[in-house]
Amino acid sequence: MISPYIFVGLRTTDVTPSDPQDLFNRLLRHISIELVIDADKVNTSTRMRGYVECRQMIAYTLRNKYDMTCVRIGELLGGRHYSTIIHNTNMHKNDYKYCFRYREVYDRICKYLL
Repeated sequence: MISPYIFVGLRTTDVTPSDPQDLFNRLLRHISIELVIDADKVNTSTRMRGYVECRQMIAYTLRNKYDMTCVRIGELLGGRHYSTIIHNTNMHKNDYKYCFRYREVYDRICKYLL
């Protein structure tokens, strides 16, 4: 471990995307390829499982890895309410914990993007 006395002012910083729209598009492209879904339909109101999982993964990644606000994520996901984003992140945690296939796909995406 590096002593804080050696490098005065050294501290960790959160990863912030320079262009949130570009980050969203990259996430959408890679997740839709992994889940074999049409990326154009992710922002629609369809409730098919693949699209729901895609929205959950995007919402969780943008919220927890890139510290975006729920309102901004909702705007990127087709104008969804911030409470929907909170629900998506909670469901992601649940699916990641109990669903092996979901965890496998999300881990592959994280390895590629992060």
